[in-house]
Amino acid sequence: VEREGDRVYMAPEVMARGQSGTAADIYSLGLIMLEAAGNVILPDNGEAWHKLRSDDTSDVDLSAFSVSLVRLIKAMMASDPARRPSAKQILAHP
Repeated sequence: VEREGDRVYMAPEVMARGQSGTAADIYSLGLIMLEAAGNVILPDNGEAWHKLRSDDTSDVDLSAFSVSLVRLIKAMMASDPARRPSAKQILAHP
């Protein structure tokens, strides 16, 4: 089965192993939240793209975000799918 998607929002495990699922969707949602909440233009390749997929947000200015939102987005974008929150946990977030 061929899959379509924008690599900007693709989770690391989808790119590396074609492994999709709820955790990959949570990762993508984390990127969308980062983009929308911070007016961030996400990289579509290069070092900055790889950093975001390696738990490194050092190239992104998160200073306008609440500590709580930063924690949530970082958890959603964890490189290890097992560390990402569930949709239920995200909805319960304050």
